[in-house]
Amino acid sequence: MKRNKGKNLLTFPDDFCLVDVETTGIDPEYDEIIEIGAIRVRNGVQRDRFRMLVKPAEPIDEFIEQLTGITNEMLAEALPLKSVLPVFRTFLGDDIIVGHNINFDINFLYDGCIALNLPEISNDFVDTMRIARFVIPELEHHRLKDLCKHYQVENQHAHRAIYDCESTFEVLNHLKQDFSSSVMDWPARYKKKAKDLQAQTDIFDVTHPLYGKQCVFTGTLSRMTRAEAMQIVLNLGGTNGDNLSKKTDYLVVGSTEYSANVKGGKTGKMKKAEDYILKGCDITILSESAFYDMIAE
Repeated sequence: MKRNKGKNLLTFPDDFCLVDVETTGIDPEYDEIIEIGAIRVRNGVQRDRFRMLVKPAEPIDEFIEQLTGITNEMLAEALPLKSVLPVFRTFLGDDIIVGHNINFDINFLYDGCIALNLPEISNDFVDTMRIARFVIPELEHHRLKDLCKHYQVENQHAHRAIYDCESTFEVLNHLKQDFSSSVMDWPARYKKKAKDLQAQTDIFDVTHPLYGKQCVFTGTLSRMTRAEAMQIVLNLGGTNGDNLSKKTDYLVVGSTEYSANVKGGKTGKMKKAEDYILKGCDITILSESAFYDMIAE
């Protein structure tokens, strides 16, 4: 199912709704929501809150209990998703959604709304993890707990929805302050062209599969920015292209959920690559995960 989600914004809104969900796993198709937390923010100030446990169809396992602190006993008296989600959907309205790695949360909520015939969640959204990768790229990891540690934000109840919303709110404010006090701008950090980057070493493993090969990227990468991925290719002795050509060796395909030029589930670069392949060009189309496997070799 292709989700008709909103735009992934790179901005610091004044009015928005912080959202976090706790689930029984990572796949919306098989796993369930067990808690929804949200905080409505107006003009940068927290105004209203939503916090409800959700009773799953099956008991949660020991791992989820230990991770979240939510127990089967706590969930026994909770309402099912069909009772909770309509209330949350009304609370959310058409607000911009803010959250950490928020695509995960939106996917669960979106699919739940579709299953219950509720208005789809097509709200625009802001991912604090994505923003953090630009504002503080020197951090090795950009998980919520890493950002809380970096900014000395306390979150003694991590993996409880409303507390993660509170921590995300504080982290967002720190990121906004760091961004406004720097000289960076979004286009310069986000839309780097291949020609803007250079290899950071002159020592290469000539046996690496990317050595001497040209990579082109399409879609949105989940684990790093496109500029970071292109830098890795350069450091392995490869080259990058902004546009696909007959000289391209690898087309790396990230998520196409937010791409405006997607038709029939494929970007223009994907269709062009397929056309070249049919004409005999030696172009390999790689999934994002296959690319990560390749750079780890």
